Amino acid sequence: MTIHLKRTSDNFVGERHRPAFHFTPPKNWMNDPNGLVHHNGEYHLFYQHNPFGREWGHMHWGHAVSRDLISWKHLPLALCEEEDGDTLMFSGSVVVDHLDSSGLSRSGAPAMVALYTANRGALTKNKIQTLNLAWSLDCGRTFEKNPGNPLIDLGSSKFGDPKVFWHEPSKRWIMVAIEGELQGKALFWGSANLFDWDILGEFGDQLTAPGIWECPDLFPLSVDGGKYHRWVLITSVVHPTPTGGTELSNIAFVGDFDGTSFVRDRSVPVRRIHHGQSYASATFNDVPDGRRLLMAWIPESADLRGQRVWTGAQTMPRELSLKQSYEGLVVSQLPASEIQMLRGTQTETPEGRELEISADFEATGSAPLGLEVLKGKGKGSPVRIGWDPIRAELFIICSEGHRVAAPLAPHNGRISLSILVDRSIIEVFANEGIVSLTAISYPNPDNYQTSWFGHPPLRMVGWPLHTR
Repeated sequence: MTIHLKRTSDNFVGERHRPAFHFTPPKNWMNDPNGLVHHNGEYHLFYQHNPFGREWGHMHWGHAVSRDLISWKHLPLALCEEEDGDTLMFSGSVVVDHLDSSGLSRSGAPAMVALYTANRGALTKNKIQTLNLAWSLDCGRTFEKNPGNPLIDLGSSKFGDPKVFWHEPSKRWIMVAIEGELQGKALFWGSANLFDWDILGEFGDQLTAPGIWECPDLFPLSVDGGKYHRWVLITSVVHPTPTGGTELSNIAFVGDFDGTSFVRDRSVPVRRIHHGQSYASATFNDVPDGRRLLMAWIPESADLRGQRVWTGAQTMPRELSLKQSYEGLVVSQLPASEIQMLRGTQTETPEGRELEISADFEATGSAPLGLEVLKGKGKGSPVRIGWDPIRAELFIICSEGHRVAAPLAPHNGRISLSILVDRSIIEVFANEGIVSLTAISYPNPDNYQTSWFGHPPLRMVGWPLHTR
């Protein structure tokens, strides 16, 4: 099994912390995943990328492809900032125009069409965001920008992040985009040809999700794997805090979509779909087996930027489902099954810096319980992953001491954890994925042991993940 990156010296602290199976750029800045789509046997990951430095700025679309969601091949930049240096390529999506509704296909090969946000005046602070189009006839290797851009210009400083998909019942393309500088909302548009768009409706929820909305997505999910399905609208939100700061979250609304408008089911509570250090969720179009796969950006701490060549990572692709759980109808997520291709020999005492662990604990007592990973005799603290019965929280305490947490109640008196450890990235999925929590930490790279705390698990198995 090959991996997605080429390492330099393992003695370089930055490379020793570089994740082995989470996607990272070869160098420089990365944030939102864009244009997730499967086409011609390849999963395409486009992403927000600054090719000139490790900080945000000069947004282009980076590009990588994979046939298995594990091993990624880096490709040249897909969309570049305009020659004025002040019109940047912000987030968007990619569709494969199998029906040639756009008239862009050639020689029977369907065009890949990118709908994206162009941010004029991004660096001079006099910004206007517009909807633009580009297309590729060589499986995404090169794109040509539409000479008639922009397609939509509302004169808004906060408009875009379009997610586009084909809606079979109405026989047209649907686009959900966000608008609003201080309080966001989702706008729904329809098109027969990907060029000409008509506004259909809008959805907002200022009381439940106050703040700036970004990166919307809209898709159906079957309930408990059956024939009945509901629609899920997700959006990333920059929330204001009482102290005057901001907090990032990823929100899911469950309801119905009739091809024109989304109506929230108010009997289903609005929930965060993941907690901790992850943001800007997006799902893949055209996954051949029908799964709904999601990736999200993991923002990197600034702590090591001066000691490594990249900034930012992506979550392991996650499979979404809609479950009737002990907490009601919830969007759950678990690592895509492809992770199992990396598994080594199963063990009850997992050790390593790249691990998958499954553990069940009895939710008794008043003391926190869980696992310590990346532990050893070397300097530095381990990463603690556990459940706090007093706070009723799932938590990760990083080796540097900072804590991320999410509300979690026991199920049938138990806490079940599925954990991915990838050097500096920890992803935890609790109670069949109804809660997920992500953290990034930089423990001593010589530490690799695992142990429990609080009280012994009822069950613990793990697999070393072979990434070389």
